[in-house]
Amino acid sequence: MYTVISNNEFSDINLDIILEKYVFGRYLEDKSFDSIQSKAYLKDTLLDYVKNGVNEYLIAFDKNKDPQGILLYRESKWDTDHFGYNVAIIDHLITRQENYTSTVKISAALLSSFDNWSQEKNIRFVSVKIPSQDLAVLHAVENKGFIYIENWIYNNYDLKNLKEENKGELQIRYGNDLDKEFMIKYSKGAFNTHRFHADTRIDVKKADSLYEKWIISAFDDPQQKVAVYDHEGIPTAFMIYYISDLTTYFKCKFAMWKMGLVNPELGHKGIGNKFVQSLFTFHKDENLDIIDSGLSIRNLPSLNWHNKLNFKITSTLVTFHKWYN
Repeated sequence: MYTVISNNEFSDINLDIILEKYVFGRYLEDKSFDSIQSKAYLKDTLLDYVKNGVNEYLIAFDKNKDPQGILLYRESKWDTDHFGYNVAIIDHLITRQENYTSTVKISAALLSSFDNWSQEKNIRFVSVKIPSQDLAVLHAVENKGFIYIENWIYNNYDLKNLKEENKGELQIRYGNDLDKEFMIKYSKGAFNTHRFHADTRIDVKKADSLYEKWIISAFDDPQQKVAVYDHEGIPTAFMIYYISDLTTYFKCKFAMWKMGLVNPELGHKGIGNKFVQSLFTFHKDENLDIIDSGLSIRNLPSLNWHNKLNFKITSTLVTFHKWYN
């Protein structure tokens, strides 16, 4: 039997008890990173998550009052405004790893309390991504009425391994407001394999316009960058990314790719490959060490493209949606 508390002082929780045997997630599953540092980064990420006072959290305790699991979540105003109904996102569901049965029970207790919060807040739609190797939590999520939507794959490319023959020749620049309309134009139909189009309860027009809003917000956000290649004087290939400085933990900086697009009329002329190879050099000149990229497994062209360019798959997540009537 587990007791779930929502308003406990999070910084007082002994996260080490929960994380002691935890081995899941994009950095812990990547054996090229030190596991101790990966766990330290995860711990700091969890602590930072609740510092802003906006994000919510639930903590499960056993009968001895030892923490057994945490669920970190938020109501997404951005998505709520876009879709026209209340949307919440579960960003972390982490349990103490003792055995399958206890993990399922801890997760169920946390998710039941989350359901209560969702009903109080009149939440209609929830999404969550769970590490695919955390089987017990996956099953607990399914048992609570979440439906499978997609597998998400994280890949990375270590720029220290960049060879001369992999360096690109295209001239890449940073984007500006004049590029925005081109990227929006190229985005039409480009993301039909992703989760918002896979869920039939989401209006297709709303799903399409979501990517347009992401593009617009990327150009307006000083934390994000847009790399652009001009072909014959016209913006043709784009990559939205941001820089994640994890020097403290891993002694490296990441280019975190968020969205790549190429003019579909030129999609079969090799520009995409040349653009990415040129991005390798571009990012290395920015003093970045690793490129981190994610994709839906249903996007087979992108998966094959990443493999061809020698990206390494580091971890996978399973995306679930839940609808409240």
